[in-house]
Amino acid sequence: AVPIIILASSDPGLALTYPWPGAWAGENAINLAVWAGVYFLYYVSFEAFYRGFVLNTAAKAVGVSSALWLQTIMATLIHVGKPLPELLAAAPASLLFGVLALRSRSILYPALLHLVIGLTLDVTLLARAGLLNW
Repeated sequence: AVPIIILASSDPGLALTYPWPGAWAGENAINLAVWAGVYFLYYVSFEAFYRGFVLNTAAKAVGVSSALWLQTIMATLIHVGKPLPELLAAAPASLLFGVLALRSRSILYPALLHLVIGLTLDVTLLARAGLLNW
C-alpha cells in the first residue's frame, strides 16, 4: 500500500486535507510523534466502532458475511466528502480491515495498519510540500 499512497499523495485534494494539524506536524520529530499518538487513538476508536462493535454485533444478528459487508459499507460511507482517492480506497481497505479483525479477533491490527497508512500519507504530503523540517 505504501507505493500507492506515495503516488496518491500527488492529489491536490489530499494535500489540502491532510495532515489534519497542518505544517505543525512536520516542524520536528517530537510534533510528528505527538501527532502519531493522537492519530493512533483516533484509529483505535474508529476501528473499535466499525470492526469491533458493528462487525461483531451484526455477525451475531445476520452472520459473518453480511456483517463484513455492512461494516464495509458503513466505514466507506463515512469517507464521503473526503478526497476522491481516499473515498475510492475506503471500500477495499474496509473489507481488508474487517477480515483482519475477524481473523485476528482484535482491532489492534486494523488500527495499526490504518495508522501506518495515515502516517505514510501525512509524512509524504509534508515532504512533497517541503514542510518536513528535521
